Amino acid sequence: MDSWIRSLLEISRWIGERLDYHVDGCNPVVAILMLTLVSMICVYRYLQADTADDSHSRRRPQKAPRASHSKKESRQLAKKKHKKAPSFSSNHGHSAYTTVVYHVGPRIRPELLCNLCKVVIAKSGSTEPVVFAAKLHKYEALSTTAWICGSQLTSLNLSNNRLNSLPLEDCIGNCDKLLELDCKNNQLRRLPASIGLLRRLQVLNLTNNFMTELPSDIGQLLCLEELCVHSNRLKSLPDTLCNLINLRDLYLGENHRLKKLPHNFGFLIRLAELDISSCSLDHLPESLSNCTSLSKVWMSHNKLKYLPSQLGRLHQLKELHVCNNKLRYFPASISYLQLYTFRATNNPLLNEWDKDKCEDLRSHPRQSLPPLQELAARTLVKEQLVYRYPRSLIPRQLREKLKSYRRCSCCGEPFFDYYKSDLCFATVFVFHRLPLYQQICSPHINDRCSEVNIQQRY
Repeated sequence: MDSWIRSLLEISRWIGERLDYHVDGCNPVVAILMLTLVSMICVYRYLQADTADDSHSRRRPQKAPRASHSKKESRQLAKKKHKKAPSFSSNHGHSAYTTVVYHVGPRIRPELLCNLCKVVIAKSGSTEPVVFAAKLHKYEALSTTAWICGSQLTSLNLSNNRLNSLPLEDCIGNCDKLLELDCKNNQLRRLPASIGLLRRLQVLNLTNNFMTELPSDIGQLLCLEELCVHSNRLKSLPDTLCNLINLRDLYLGENHRLKKLPHNFGFLIRLAELDISSCSLDHLPESLSNCTSLSKVWMSHNKLKYLPSQLGRLHQLKELHVCNNKLRYFPASISYLQLYTFRATNNPLLNEWDKDKCEDLRSHPRQSLPPLQELAARTLVKEQLVYRYPRSLIPRQLREKLKSYRRCSCCGEPFFDYYKSDLCFATVFVFHRLPLYQQICSPHINDRCSEVNIQQRY
């Protein structure tokens, strides 16, 4: 490079001498053009040499990170690399790659996933189907190696893509340390049965997909604390869902084809928040009153005609939304609750001046004891013999009666045709005057079933 600069200086000096002394045979215009041409050639050669030096320096192998880094230093180093979408070298066995990685660069190799703890593959732009080793844009499929090597993953975010299904049903179970799985805003139609192998999974988000059912293996996720299946196409829920005894938050809203909940729903004793709004539910299981940890419940925009009679047992309930249903009255036990938020607008509630309709809901049995068929049906439901033995062993008349039963407003025992009912109006939650309805299964046994004397309470 120095020789080119010396040549440029000599030529410039030679042309300058010709211009200063006006030597015959040298045209000044030609001299200026020559100087310009030589200058352009030198600048071009200089830039070309500089580019070659840079490319040569980039080809140099980078030094591998020191193995003496502590976990804290490695975590800080990974956070700094997070801003520049790092591309990983071939030293994938190093401890630095076991740190949290939020966004994966376009040059990552699938085998590097075996040492990552957190991967986010979200909010990208292409529509072409690609594998994990290619550009991470709008996934429609993931490679086999990505799942097989994901044994160290604790958090996986696949949201905002176009996944139709999770790939290779028998491979996702290899991520046995996974704690969080976020698949919202995709096109998932089902979950693989191997989802039940994620025994440590705590959060599962399936919001805004095309799912019509949940696999029965989901009942094996005993550590699951939050399940969000909001805005899908669910038609029913598996009975094994009630095995999730550690579940705290369950969001099932905007599943317009969902018509009922599992009858053993009360097994979810740690459930704190429940969203079943904007579904097609026409009734709720009586066992819902066993979920005594509930604090917030959203059940608006359904087709509910009545609420569980033992709703007042939910002593921790502070927020209840039942707008836009078909409720005519509320259970009398609701007067035991101390709600901070209560919304029940757009329901065809009974009015105090509708005496004929109110009188139709009041009844008193003529006999002092229930008939034998009534007692047999009550025993079958109370002891849960209906679910232990085949229905063919039950007489036909009892089978017809067992199709629908209710719970006593006082003791919670099941009953069918023998009961006493009463309707009254009372002011609850300070500002709301509501029709309260109660049904007593054994009205002639005062020690066992005593009516809720709402008029004295208020």
